Amino acid sequence: MAVRQRGDSWEVSLSYEGKRYRKSLSTRAEATNWEETKIYELRNGIKQHPKLPMAQWNLKKAIDMTFQMVWGGKRSEKENIYKCNQIMKYFGASMPICDIHTEMIDEWIMSMRREGNSNRTINCKMSGLRKVLRFAHQRGKMTVLPHFTEQDESRSKRIRWLTQEEEDKISGFIFQDEDMFDMFVVLIDTGMRLGEFERIQNRDINNGMINIWETKADLPRSIPMTPRVASIIEKRQFRSSEYLFPKKRHYYRHRWELMRKELDLPDVVIHVLRHTFASKLVQRGANILSVQKLLGHRDIQNTMIYAHLAPHNLSECIDLL
Repeated sequence: MAVRQRGDSWEVSLSYEGKRYRKSLSTRAEATNWEETKIYELRNGIKQHPKLPMAQWNLKKAIDMTFQMVWGGKRSEKENIYKCNQIMKYFGASMPICDIHTEMIDEWIMSMRREGNSNRTINCKMSGLRKVLRFAHQRGKMTVLPHFTEQDESRSKRIRWLTQEEEDKISGFIFQDEDMFDMFVVLIDTGMRLGEFERIQNRDINNGMINIWETKADLPRSIPMTPRVASIIEKRQFRSSEYLFPKKRHYYRHRWELMRKELDLPDVVIHVLRHTFASKLVQRGANILSVQKLLGHRDIQNTMIYAHLAPHNLSECIDLL
């Protein structure tokens, strides 16, 4: 019997009555747990360890417990709520967590691909389920965790941004919905993420700037307001809500889904507004370092995906010869 590391995984190898059993797992703890459970099963001729009440937690129970102990009250709470609702929509809230196996994860990945999810989005959703199952596993509700095949995010893909025609089309469609229209304008004119937008308060507005304190990269930044953003902020500053944009995330996502289906824009997710903001700036000659600061990227490499859009930069280099 042995648990040893092989590359990025941990391999268990054990023999029982002349038969060898092998298993490759992500961590040493998972490998050790699998080894102990397998030995118990083989020695007692049973399929599962009686001390592990496998059917006690369904997916909703596991998610609820993870929120109570891990995610509740944190900055990522809203995003995790959305992520977990998507997970339960696919697997079913009543799905016993012990029935979620690797083949099922593979089928889920293929389903997300068919829906047009990017590799990064797929990995993000998988990380949510992985966290929930790991939480349940640590509390003895599962014996073995399924394998999650990370999708390659390094492959170059075309950045999706809105053309002026598409921007006008969307603007006209949602114009009558004040909350959606305001969200659309603020995001496309500031490059903010939806989560940052939702947290804007009166105290964050100062001298024509929107100050963003809680960010994905933990890097506070300030964004100058365009005239139309300033107009939206001004009308909302006199309302009684704690937040300037108090609608729940589900409100924006649900109506955005309806819009993109109606306008036949299947690949236009809300995050495309951030890409549009950055792409416009670079195409109009903005310095890439300034774009980095406006987007709040800690690593310049994240901003460099827009660099090829800069006008005349190659011609100017050739002119130096």
